[in-house]
Amino acid sequence: MSRFTDIFWPTLERPPPLNPQTRSLENDIRELDQSTWTAAPEQALSEAREIYQREEERRRTTDTKASGYLLVIATVFPLLTYLESTVWEQKLGAVPEWLSLLVLGIAVLHILWAGRWAFKTLTVQTFYAMDSKDLMRIWSESEPVQGLVRETLKITRNNSDAINEKISSIKMAHIFLKRGMFWFGLLLLIQVIWYLLSTLIPLIWPTIKNVVCNN
Repeated sequence: MSRFTDIFWPTLERPPPLNPQTRSLENDIRELDQSTWTAAPEQALSEAREIYQREEERRRTTDTKASGYLLVIATVFPLLTYLESTVWEQKLGAVPEWLSLLVLGIAVLHILWAGRWAFKTLTVQTFYAMDSKDLMRIWSESEPVQGLVRETLKITRNNSDAINEKISSIKMAHIFLKRGMFWFGLLLLIQVIWYLLSTLIPLIWPTIKNVVCNN
């Protein structure tokens, strides 16, 4: 997100496409199907399960964050809108209407897009898991432990793209929510500064004018 336009509207930068002949899902699954784990298969199974658990933890953490962001948006968005429309506009209404509407519009759009990315994170996707039939099939093989290693790693690889997509979405939700809060804060700061200037300048202007005229 290094482009100048991302200051005003962040965009998701995706990594360059990988070589489809070396890193495609089909090729990875094919390599895992052909893999052998004759050397220390029990240790290989333990490592494979640990990799799977780490990926599952990433998925659960991402879903939890997305739910939290939606809760924040549902709570803060109406509150800030009410604050801006009732308290600040009524008491500190000196700011030009076009400026208030512009900054408020940018803030609202960022908050809405944060919600959009959070909802995308929670979108129901296909995730793979081992069931009883898979276990029966693996245990009918001559080397069931090696079969478990392969199946665990295949499930992890099948789920990895969807999990990475979730993580990209939650990152965008975080950035948009942070930017939305920034624009709301900027709006309130503008209101305060404008009010102070509009109040203080008429008070000190006669003094400034007298000083200038006397000199």
